[in-house]
Amino acid sequence: MNLQFIGTASAIAESGRFHSSFILNENGKIALFDCGDGISSALAKFKVSALNINSIIISHFHADHIAGLPLLITQMKILERKDKLKIFVHSSQVETLKVMLEIFYHFTDKLKFQLNIIPYYFDEEFSPFGEIKILPRQNKHVSGKYTHGNNGIISFVSASFLISDKRTSIYFTADISEPDELNIFEDKAPSILITEASHISIEQICRDNYYEMYNHVFITHYSSGLKEAIINKIKKAQVGNKIILAVDGMEVTV
Repeated sequence: MNLQFIGTASAIAESGRFHSSFILNENGKIALFDCGDGISSALAKFKVSALNINSIIISHFHADHIAGLPLLITQMKILERKDKLKIFVHSSQVETLKVMLEIFYHFTDKLKFQLNIIPYYFDEEFSPFGEIKILPRQNKHVSGKYTHGNNGIISFVSASFLISDKRTSIYFTADISEPDELNIFEDKAPSILITEASHISIEQICRDNYYEMYNHVFITHYSSGLKEAIINKIKKAQVGNKIILAVDGMEVTV
């Protein structure tokens, strides 16, 4: 699998950086994981055409993870997309996403390309294409944060993902809340970890030599103000190239 980090910033808007997202490219087919505000500009900067994205996987509905989706669909319309697009969201958020897109005048039956909003279910594997398999599990990122009465329209859920093919597996935490959530896929023994530094710390990631469970750990979703401190803490941990601070545009093959 080939990965490219499209954005590695936190939810804080920064000049020259983009919110947390990455693409997975397998044999020319591309899956985009999360698409926060500015994703269309980020993809343009790194020369990834909106026409080449086959699937979009959304972890949760915070703005830095989904707010860029309506404009991304607009780009696809302007570029006269013809190929089918799959958008995967948790089953409880399908109707919310449909309403969101319609607010921006994206009506699935009026588009000139087929847009399929596909529900995923926790602990049930799905495939965006080819040999790629994704297993979603619920994390605690939004649990208990919201009590706003919404008549059941909005579902407050957040997912982490195990992404695998026949050769390797990746645990993408997305946003989590507690260090023990680094163990969500411990039973699956993934070889790569992509995790964040906005809601947990480098010390927590390194605790009990947790990083030794993986071939590589990629750190993303961090503010520029924390960059130097994170680099210094990685050096202090003396882990060689096991822990890598991801930057916008970085490409890796796993």
